[in-house]
Amino acid sequence: MVACYSSIFSLLVFLLCFF
Repeated sequence: MVACYSSIFSLLVFLLCFF
């Protein structure tokens, strides 16, 4: 569960850095 949460968080950070 934590791994999935971390994956989603990293994805959000990637999108924020992209935009």
